[in-house]
Amino acid sequence: MKRALGVVLGLLLGCPTFAAQWGDLVYTAEVSQIIITGYTGSGGDVLIPSTISGLPVRVVGNMAFWRQNFVTSCTFPTSLVSIGQFAFQQCLSLQQVVIPASVTNLGKGVFQQCTYLTDAYFQGDPPKDGGQIFLGTFTRVNYLPGSSGWQATYSQQSTYLWNPTTADVSFDSGAASCMVTGTPGIFIAFEVTTNLESGAWTRLIATNLIGGSYTISDTGVAHRLAGAYRIVNP
Repeated sequence: MKRALGVVLGLLLGCPTFAAQWGDLVYTAEVSQIIITGYTGSGGDVLIPSTISGLPVRVVGNMAFWRQNFVTSCTFPTSLVSIGQFAFQQCLSLQQVVIPASVTNLGKGVFQQCTYLTDAYFQGDPPKDGGQIFLGTFTRVNYLPGSSGWQATYSQQSTYLWNPTTADVSFDSGAASCMVTGTPGIFIAFEVTTNLESGAWTRLIATNLIGGSYTISDTGVAHRLAGAYRIVNP
C-alpha cells in the first residue's frame, strides 16, 4: 500500500518514480525527460541515446559513471542539457569527450581525476561552470569558431579555438600534400576515403599543430582511383 501510494504521489508531483534499464544504462523517467543515473556495462565506447521510451534524454545525473574505469569514450546526444556533479569522476580510461551545443550546465567535478582525459571539445558556448570540472587532469578545452563567451580559461583549464584550415594543396609526383594551419597547440587528425557513401575513413596522421601549422603528405594517392580528405579531432 505504501509503495503504491508513493508511486501515485510521484506521478502527481512529476518526480522520478522508478529506476529502469536501457541496455547498460540505468535511468529514471520524469513527466518530460529521462535522467541517466547509472551504468552497468563493462566499459569501452558508451552511446547515450537521444530518447528512451519516447522521452528525451536531457540529464546525466550526479555520479552516474563514477569510477567506471573501463569506459573509454561516451557519445552524448544533442538532447542533453546538463551533466551532474562528479558524473564521470575517476573514469581513468576516458581520453576525449565531445560536449554538444545543447549542454548548458556542467556540475562540479564532472571529469575530476580523469587522468588520461587529454581533450574536451565543446560544440557551442561555454556551459555554466559548476567548478573543478577538470581538477586533477591536464585536459585541453577546445571550442569552435562561431561560438561565443569563451575566455582564456574555462574551469581553470586553458582554452583553444579549434580552427584548422587547409592551404597550398598540391598533387605532384604521385603524392598529395597540403598545409594545415590553426591555433598553436590544437590536435588534429587527417583522414582519407575512396568511397564517401561507405563512411569508411583511413587515418593518415594525428598530430599537434605546434607553431600553428603542419604540412601533411599522402604518398598513397597514386594507388587510389579517387579520394576525399577531411580534418577531424583525434
